[in-house]
Amino acid sequence: KTFFPTQTISFVFLCIGPVVATSPTQSALKEELGSTHQAIKTVMRWTGASERTVKHWFSGTHGPSGQYLIALASNSDEVLSYFLKAANRPSLSIGPRLISIRAMLLELVKLIDASVDT
Repeated sequence: KTFFPTQTISFVFLCIGPVVATSPTQSALKEELGSTHQAIKTVMRWTGASERTVKHWFSGTHGPSGQYLIALASNSDEVLSYFLKAANRPSLSIGPRLISIRAMLLELVKLIDASVDT
């Protein structure tokens, strides 16, 4: 069995069985996408999982495992951040945030340029 620090206790099943990261994954998905039917469809496209499976992830009754967790982390900065924190590697989660901040700054520069030009 793998022992994880108490701060990541909700990820205990990461290496043990098919249930992975239930509550943190649920929180990350809802935080990034909301809890609409469109959010469920988006996650279905990202992962190839069935609607029922994705609804379980959103409700927190089950969590994604293996390939689904990788697909979620590939598409969702929030899921990636939660995963890196669970792996006790929070310093690595700064990368996706920097990319998001850069995109926001570029958009802000465009807005400033547009307002100065008029």
